[in-house]
Amino acid sequence: PASGVVAGGTVVTLVGSGFVAGRTACKFGSAEAVAAVVMSSEEATCVAPAGTRGMSSVEVSTAGNDATAFVSAKQFVYTGEVSVVSVSPSVGSIDGGTVVSVISNGLEDGAAAWCKMGSVVVASGRSTGGVVECTGVAGIAGNMTVEVSVNGQDFTEGSGVAVELVTAMNVSGVSQMAVVSGSVVSVYGSGFSAS
Repeated sequence: PASGVVAGGTVVTLVGSGFVAGRTACKFGSAEAVAAVVMSSEEATCVAPAGTRGMSSVEVSTAGNDATAFVSAKQFVYTGEVSVVSVSPSVGSIDGGTVVSVISNGLEDGAAAWCKMGSVVVASGRSTGGVVECTGVAGIAGNMTVEVSVNGQDFTEGSGVAVELVTAMNVSGVSQMAVVSGSVVSVYGSGFSAS
């Protein structure tokens, strides 16, 4: 991705030509050069070091760490840390499809965002006021963790925020069709939970 968190650790894929195993290195801004993992002569990966929030150039060298050989400056954006605060609604269907608003700290307005629901990554729209909307995925009944990322790779961890997945409820009948305040009404159907 073209962005990553200031803590570093984002695996950045480079596409170009002339990459050579053992001789290709990346440099993010003024940080020390890091060795690239060469996948082919046209693709390599580098792990972004820690940086400061904002734009940073990414330069590549096929002459190892030779400071005079770095070329092809591209831009990489370091973003602040993001954390998940809560979700709404906190209950969704095991069949998926529930639109969940994820309230987060650290998301800039208009920033692209992704949600990870359990182990499934779900693309989202842009964040607005720290809120990202994601469509829930199918799962088994119980709690499914929700995490957020600004690049689709570096997700928040251990937020403790979850959506409870429940089976669909089906109302088949209601007693006391006409009621006054304080009347007891019985609802019949399936999929209800005692909690």
